[in-house]
Amino acid sequence: MEFNEQCLEENALILLKGLWYSELPPIIDFNNLSNCILNALEDIQNKKTECYSFDENTFVTDFKKVSSPPYIRKPGVEGITYYDFKNNSSLREMQIPNLKHYLAFIYNTLHMYDDIFQELYMNDSNRNIVIASNSYLMFEKTFEIRTEYDDETYEIEAGIFAEKNNKITGSAMLNRNRKLYYNKQDSYLFKMKIDLESFFPNLYTHYFHRIFNMEPFTSLHFPEKYFEFLDLFHQRINDNQTKGIPAGVFSSHVAAELCMLCVDYQINDLIKDKNISYVRYVDDFTFFSNSQELLLDLKIQIQQILNKFRLRINGNKTEIVPCVFDYPAVDTEELKMFFSWLIKPEKSLFTDSNLAQLKKHIANLLNRNNNSQIKTILTWFANKINKNQVEFISSERDCFMYMIQLSQTNTILASKAYSVINAIISKSDMRHGVIK
Repeated sequence: MEFNEQCLEENALILLKGLWYSELPPIIDFNNLSNCILNALEDIQNKKTECYSFDENTFVTDFKKVSSPPYIRKPGVEGITYYDFKNNSSLREMQIPNLKHYLAFIYNTLHMYDDIFQELYMNDSNRNIVIASNSYLMFEKTFEIRTEYDDETYEIEAGIFAEKNNKITGSAMLNRNRKLYYNKQDSYLFKMKIDLESFFPNLYTHYFHRIFNMEPFTSLHFPEKYFEFLDLFHQRINDNQTKGIPAGVFSSHVAAELCMLCVDYQINDLIKDKNISYVRYVDDFTFFSNSQELLLDLKIQIQQILNKFRLRINGNKTEIVPCVFDYPAVDTEELKMFFSWLIKPEKSLFTDSNLAQLKKHIANLLNRNNNSQIKTILTWFANKINKNQVEFISSERDCFMYMIQLSQTNTILASKAYSVINAIISKSDMRHGVIK
């Protein structure tokens, strides 16, 4: 592998960004880390490190020189554990895995790039395997996207991993997912949403190897060693346990998505003769039909499929609603109408009146429990400040204090509010205004 080759280097850095959750504060200096990681990947390929065992094709098969803490089953390693707030304000455990182990995941994934990922996503004959998923791992064709947060046009190349931490590929996924969702919805009258119970904590690592002998993979003849590695890797980074994988990491998304493609295969076989359409995003299933009774009967059959993977439907989150009430959580057109200055490329004045308008609109959105819309506003605001396109007119201190209020009032919005705070204090003139 040539790590200075454009596509390979870009994918290596995209996989690296998948090491941490996108909502985390900027605690990692990615620019300094990226060159070190590319050099480390070359060292792995040239066997200049004694941290790994290799097969005859220089594929990492195991980890060496692992020193496990006394409270962890050997030879497991400990990640950095932290917590994120869900939409219902409950806590979700997240992790940043051990870097030495995650490097092996990046290396082996790139090693299997042609044999597995290109074949799965860029071979038209396999299109029916991934067509129901909105949590795909790779873009199969080149296209352009105009991002709303900076109003710039970017080209997404075919063969690039679809990782949400990358702001460009993340925006591309949002646009594409919406299009596929509406295509699947078609003119059906009802939709049934199904969510799985504690999805990542309930995934068994051994299934990442077992799916090699399940359809659709039995027909694809992919190299078994990558599936075996996913089992081993997720055990090692999870205290050498077989149940549960860390949330917020792209390696978990890759393993889970490959596993759920087997679920998709069985679901598509189940509904092929029924008037039902289906789309999935990770562990969120949406079924469309003109018959509520048909959807209710289907739920039992879906659970029977999930039993094979030791997964359970969360009954509290299952609902059947008319499709006419289905609309996106983020309405960018509404935001453009109220906050046109946020998306204009020129510098905008931010006065007390602008702050009052911002607070009023966010208060209305809070009453509607539309946190997604608020996150978009705060993201646009932080980006505009970072690009030196906001001139505060004696309002930076009040804005700063309001963001602190917002972060303490609604934990779900905390990371986005902090991004605005960080943008304000990173500018010396604004920082002086806040201190004053």
